[in-house]
Amino acid sequence: MIFSSPRVRSTPEMPCTRDLFLVACLPAIITLLCYVCSRILKRPFPRTLSKDESPLEQIRSILQPPGAPISQLLIERSTANQRISLALGLTNTFVNPDPQLHADFVQHSRGLLRGVQTNGWTRFQQTCAQAVQSTLEDWPDSDQQCNIPFDRFVQIVVLRTILVGLLNVGKDVEELDYSSLAIVTALINDLWTLSKSGALLPSDLQQQLRDHLRRLIPISAGFENPIDFVVPTWETMWRVCATTIARIEASTDYQSFFHDFLQTDSLEARQFAVVGSQGFSVRDFVQEVMRLHPPVKRISRVHTLSPLNSWVSTAFGALDHIQLWLYGAGTKGIEDVRSSADVEAALRTETIWSGDAHAFNPRRHQSVSSQMKDIQQVVFGYGRLRCVAATWAPDAAAVISATIMEEVGESGLELHRGAKIGGRNGWDGWSLVGRA
Repeated sequence: MIFSSPRVRSTPEMPCTRDLFLVACLPAIITLLCYVCSRILKRPFPRTLSKDESPLEQIRSILQPPGAPISQLLIERSTANQRISLALGLTNTFVNPDPQLHADFVQHSRGLLRGVQTNGWTRFQQTCAQAVQSTLEDWPDSDQQCNIPFDRFVQIVVLRTILVGLLNVGKDVEELDYSSLAIVTALINDLWTLSKSGALLPSDLQQQLRDHLRRLIPISAGFENPIDFVVPTWETMWRVCATTIARIEASTDYQSFFHDFLQTDSLEARQFAVVGSQGFSVRDFVQEVMRLHPPVKRISRVHTLSPLNSWVSTAFGALDHIQLWLYGAGTKGIEDVRSSADVEAALRTETIWSGDAHAFNPRRHQSVSSQMKDIQQVVFGYGRLRCVAATWAPDAAAVISATIMEEVGESGLELHRGAKIGGRNGWDGWSLVGRA
């Protein structure tokens, strides 16, 4: 008889310390893998000009990296603008990366531009003249001896002009409430400045801004959130106009040139490019203003993972999903890098603009190289997200600036210069005063 050894039922082994350690470390291992892959896949975004990269190449690499889809560009822009979004209550494509929202915003903006172009420059200039006259009439204690702060005056005139001449809010210039105009312009400027400083924002200011904007722009005008269109159309424009006026006022030749520009029964597009006896056109003058005093000195983007190509993205994209599964949907990217396209530096680079790059010289735009032309374009951004009003806005600034100078002069006022040309702030000493 053959005896077989009895079967012994095996008992499950307890996990050893090594296995427990591996399980406990799994999240850390996955995070480390994500980090390593992110470093491999991350684009290099230089923060300053380098010897190996031209100013334009740097700007391109930040604002329009090769092969980047529109969805990525929108995310990088909106992420960089979150502080100003919170400060002003913006909900437009500058702070929301939704591609459809972007398409709708661009379509709406182009419709507004078509409308103002159809109306023509003569009508736009007349609207601006009415805006100057109404603002002078509405200004508190606006007698010939008063000092009207120059920047505040330009802000209100430009807002009036934009609301009626471009946004077509359904009101005449004189129907726009002066107190609301003054409050809106002041609040946008103050909230913008506070957002840049990182200071705590007063909770009631944003509601005040919304209330006064709605008094100016009725619901029937078709703007669900008026600030979404007021900021892009007004905030940069008033600063370009203020700087242009400051440059015009610096020379009697410039003053005569812009005076002559308006002496016509019908202001047409071709007149912006007419070269005067001084060797430049109105368009050249405004381009030089924006070159030497760009309204946006640096354009920021916040970059996260950027796959080198689609198959690498597919292979490693799961790492992001694992990270979200482990740590929750609110997790930010492993590393966000804020990069700034230094527009001001590019527009003042002596190797491009010659040794007088820091001097104001509108004549330079009559003989510019292809590199100069390319650099000049970045005043309005670069690539697929470049400003849709890039062609219209400089000519509009010329009309508004010339009209303010003309109407202020006819009213018996003159511009008193301050110590230096300002920007969003810094216009101390600049005022409109009665002629002696």
